[in-house]
Amino acid sequence: ILSLLTLSFGAVLNIPSDYPTIQLGINTAISGDTVFVSPGIYYENINFNGKNIFLKGATAATTIIDGGENGSVVQAVGGEGSGTTLSKFTIQNGLASYGGGVEVDNSSALNLLDVVFKSNNAEYGAGVSALNNSSITIKNGLLFNNQASIQGGALYLSEGSQITALSSTISYNSVSGNSASSSGNGVSIGTASAFTANSSIIWGNTGNFSQINIPSPQFGGSASITYSNIGGGWFGT
Repeated sequence: ILSLLTLSFGAVLNIPSDYPTIQLGINTAISGDTVFVSPGIYYENINFNGKNIFLKGATAATTIIDGGENGSVVQAVGGEGSGTTLSKFTIQNGLASYGGGVEVDNSSALNLLDVVFKSNNAEYGAGVSALNNSSITIKNGLLFNNQASIQGGALYLSEGSQITALSSTISYNSVSGNSASSSGNGVSIGTASAFTANSSIIWGNTGNFSQINIPSPQFGGSASITYSNIGGGWFGT
């Protein structure tokens, strides 16, 4: 019985004691494994490679992944399942077209638990982006000082995707652009996509737009806001 229980929880791979980089740990892991990352600054751009694994730092304050302005810091673009999780990291210095901090694409899913996003840049979704039928849950998250040039200073979702923010703070992000296609100082919701916030704060994000924008509502974007504090207000509970 013990061996079966051990198998059901998967192996634990330790970074850097077992593997020198986070990506090498991910490459070695199989679905169901946990990759535990000790405190430190890791200069990497990582990809979950379609694996349903639990990537866990020691604490967000002490375990940092720095993307070096060399693409999205984290990608889940290989059809990762709903159990795929990133927990207790700071994600910083990403630079990409979509999702400077995290990009989730191609019908993939990612849980972000106790994660801080700061100093990331992108055209769309400087902190986090969800694209093409993908799903992201953010719990106890903090997104600040991220900057988009077109849409979504913190978050961008489009093409049938979903982002849920629970007990999270999205503040002091910005949109620098002012073109006809620009929108969403904090959150920009695109085609057939749904943003949900509960017990969260979306406040103080700057630019020429609202804290939350649905730039083309005729294409089916929606927002459900409950028990949250939204700068400028929002219809909800």
